[in-house]
Amino acid sequence: MSLKCVYLGLGSNIGDRLLYLKEVVLFLEKSSSIVVTQASKVYENRAIGISKGEDFLNAVLEVYTSFSAQELINFTQRIEDSMGRTRTNCWENRTIDIDILYYEGVYLDSKKLTIPHVNIFKRDFVLKPLCDLNPELRINKK
Repeated sequence: MSLKCVYLGLGSNIGDRLLYLKEVVLFLEKSSSIVVTQASKVYENRAIGISKGEDFLNAVLEVYTSFSAQELINFTQRIEDSMGRTRTNCWENRTIDIDILYYEGVYLDSKKLTIPHVNIFKRDFVLKPLCDLNPELRINKK
């Protein structure tokens, strides 16, 4: 399989937020199926819809991968689990959140994964760092 360009959104609002973002990059770089090519600057954003939540640190990574979209979501969820992520509902404090925002050539709408990310156009904390990395990227809804 050839390498595909993928953009991953990262977020953390518990503990050493910056360290968690950096650790994701290290986990990804250990994989022989992923090459991290760019990282946006880190942005601080309010925790919306989360009670008693600290502000989030958010960033976007550009990676190239030989993983399929399903393999990639499984891999990123294993990273989240290993970093102490708990899953109770979508509006929760979290050590780390890794979202597949865009996967080159893939449009998917399943129970586990939607590509492009279902809320990509509604989140400035995703769009700003994504545009920093690739202002020419055009994402179509299918």
